[in-house]
Amino acid sequence: MRGLLKDFGEIVGVGISKIGIERMQHAWIITSTSMIEGWGMTVTEAAACGTPCIAYDVPGLRDSIIDGRTGILVKKNGSIKRLAETMIEVLKDKQLREMLLSGLHNLTEREALK
Repeated sequence: MRGLLKDFGEIVGVGISKIGIERMQHAWIITSTSMIEGWGMTVTEAAACGTPCIAYDVPGLRDSIIDGRTGILVKKNGSIKRLAETMIEVLKDKQLREMLLSGLHNLTEREALK
């Protein structure tokens, strides 16, 4: 995957810490490569930071991402190539990134008003 994405910047794995939160707040996207997930807490934390997620369409992540609104669920589970292609598509398409950001902002605003 690094080879496919080499022109798009740094690939970083971070745990939640002050540095992790700061990186998520400045990232254009995060990616979850889990094939089994209970909930997808990093997806939720990234959403709180205003960062959309690209992930496989598996239980847990499917519950954490509104496909096409707060992130993208890759239907071809386990396909690293399809995951990388989706990442490249989002990184290249400013309008798509802005649509995902808008979906995140609308969701977090709506949740804050509850």
